[in-house]
Amino acid sequence: MTGFANRFRLPLALSAVCVVFCWSNALYGVQLGSQQTWSSAPSVEGWQNTTGYGALSNPGGGGAGPGFGYLRITFGAQGGTPVPQDDTIFASGPDYNGSYQIDNLTLTLSFYVQDVPALSTILYLHSLVSGNTWEYAFSQSSLGVWADHTIPFAYGAGWTGPGNATDYWNDLANVEWVGVNVGRSLDTMQQVYGVDNWQCQVPEPGTLGLMISGLIPLAAGFRARSKRGTLAVTRED
Repeated sequence: MTGFANRFRLPLALSAVCVVFCWSNALYGVQLGSQQTWSSAPSVEGWQNTTGYGALSNPGGGGAGPGFGYLRITFGAQGGTPVPQDDTIFASGPDYNGSYQIDNLTLTLSFYVQDVPALSTILYLHSLVSGNTWEYAFSQSSLGVWADHTIPFAYGAGWTGPGNATDYWNDLANVEWVGVNVGRSLDTMQQVYGVDNWQCQVPEPGTLGLMISGLIPLAAGFRARSKRGTLAVTRED
């Protein structure tokens, strides 16, 4: 009987790990691990822009990786005195909305500056329930260079908005849309910026792998005990 029971403990343990893993990912809401590279040009794949000052497009090349497209934001040239303008590109839908209440969650993205540094570059999170919009200002790269940014969703990392840390945490439970706001430089020339390689993840690689690898010696022990039990039964017979 002992050998029979041991034979089923490992599959049950592995099933439990898979159930916990799948259940926890379902609770996250936001899509984890999947990287958006806008490789289906000219589609912007569900992204929109708000003000219309900047034109949103996917040129289908020139992104942060070989053969990738990207989200391109273009502010046209201005004549005479420059007028302050900004534009927000944003996305909702199952890959972006839902719960961001995940410990150690980060967003990685690549940002590109073609002509002149923007006046401001800000990541937005908008709550469905409260209507609050939270902001995180991130730096820019040198001209003509794609720069990678890792942005933590922890309140103390630099998020600002209409409330405190508790309000922010509550709003993370129901994010309606995420976006990037770009404020054009006070310059009259055309200005082009880019966003690529959008990915939400928890930077603790191998968590599931460690759980499974921890079961490997357990499995070996199960097999050894099972063999001993079988041998004992054989001798008794």
